Order: sequence, then structure tokens, then C-alpha cells
Amino acid sequence: MESEHAQCLATRDELRGQLASHRVINKEDYLKQLDLVTYEGRAAANSLLKRLGIQVQFKRDNPSRFQVLDENAQSDIS
Repeated sequence: MESEHAQCLATRDELRGQLASHRVINKEDYLKQLDLVTYEGRAAANSLLKRLGIQVQFKRDNPSRFQVLDENAQSDIS
């Protein structure tokens, strides 16, 4: 029973991530809807980034500066 429950939760999180990736219309809308407070929101955001092959690296000394890395290009965004 517990393994079924764990499987259902994993499936739910995967489906939420897929749904989140389909809702993204543009960058501004995505950033407005981005939920980094709840576990589910962070999992959906991480899942989307993994599917897109994107890494985001934050600077420890200045968290407002970060790098977005993908397979095709590298850009530094403030």
C-alpha cells in the first residue's frame, strides 16, 4: 500500500511538471507563476529545467547574479 502511495505521488509530481511546462507562454508569465516556496513548485521547476537541458547557477556572494547554461549557449544574467 505504501509503495502504491509513493508511486502515485511520483506520478502526480511528474504530471504537474508536465502541466507546468505546457502553461508557459513567455518568460514574464513563467516568472510570475514560478513557485519556489512549496516542495511541489520547486519539483515542477526543477523537472522543467531538466527536460529542457538547462542549468541555473547562482553566485553565493551575490544571489541576484546567476548563469543560465544550456547545450547551445551560455549567458550571464543579472
